[in-house]
Amino acid sequence: MNKFFLLVINRHQDILRYIIILSAIVIISAFFPKTGIFKYEFEIGKPWKYDNLIAPFDIGIRKSGQQIDEEKEYLLKASLHIIALMQRL
Repeated sequence: MNKFFLLVINRHQDILRYIIILSAIVIISAFFPKTGIFKYEFEIGKPWKYDNLIAPFDIGIRKSGQQIDEEKEYLLKASLHIIALMQRL
């Protein structure tokens, strides 16, 4: 018993370090979910059965005014091309 107390007194920093590491592991593993939770079911090749998925945040895309004007021009030409093809039918 005396040897045990000497061991604890001499190695108390190491023992405390191990206790902190083990308790951190236990706490972290208790808060993580055991399984992945996804509330939607889907199958490849089948249509989506639920409402649209909308992100709870917006992501800004930084573009210069020139890039935006080029994209608008491209989309306008593409839509005019599609309209012309539809009129031929």
